[in-house]
Order: sequence, then structure tokens, then C-alpha cells
Amino acid sequence: METSEERRQAEEDLERQFAEIAGLVQCYDYLPYTPFRIKRILAELGCRMENIYQGYKANRRPGYCELYRIIRNTDGQIIHPCINLHTLRRFFARQGYHLTDQKSLAGAPANRSKQNPKAAAFPESVRHLCEGKKNL
Repeated sequence: METSEERRQAEEDLERQFAEIAGLVQCYDYLPYTPFRIKRILAELGCRMENIYQGYKANRRPGYCELYRIIRNTDGQIIHPCINLHTLRRFFARQGYHLTDQKSLAGAPANRSKQNPKAAAFPESVRHLCEGKKNL
């Protein structure tokens, strides 16, 4: 009779073997792309998005979301007449576009050594103050 540990190990081995044979790839149904990243993806595809005017005070109603028109840059043909950012995020995630690119990472701090030295010393000074009050 198998123990639960042996059964779990056998299942993990089977999953590993199946993953190697099937070539499983992790895919996402939704990724939180920024509007700027979406514009860069569309630019790579030779398209752009244009905001659709929905009227004065349209954003005051519940459930409001901005709508866009996808236009091909070369000939100005409308690829999609009305789509929102949520749908574009789902589409790009299913197509396998990365959440970040080189331009997204350009502004990110590479390491923490550039942190303000006074901000780095602040937690230490608070710790010393707390220790001083305990000694009193």
C-alpha cells in the first residue's frame, strides 16, 4: 500500500515527464499592461489607438471606461472600431506579449545603492530611539 508521500512523489514525477513531452508553456489570461506599454505594442504592430469621444461628462456615470479605435498607420484603415483597454490587455496577454520591454525597464532603478542615504539611515535612528526609551 502506498503512502501519501509516495503517491505525491509519483504524481510530481508524472507531471515533470508530461511537461517535458508536451512542452507546456505558461500563458496568462490577463496581464496589467500600462496604457503606455499598450501604445508601444501597437506601434510595433504598425497601429495606433485613438480615443473615442463619448460626450461631455461621460466619465461621471457608473461603469464608465474609455473606448478606443485601432487604426493602421500605413493607410489609416480602422482595424477595430470600438475597444477598451481591458479587452486589449486580455488579447495581448493571450498572444504572449511581455508585460515589460526595454523602455519600461529603462526608468526602473537597477539597484538599491542609489537610495537616499538619509532615508536608509532613518530606520536605524528610530530603532536607537526605541531602545533608549526601553532603558529608561
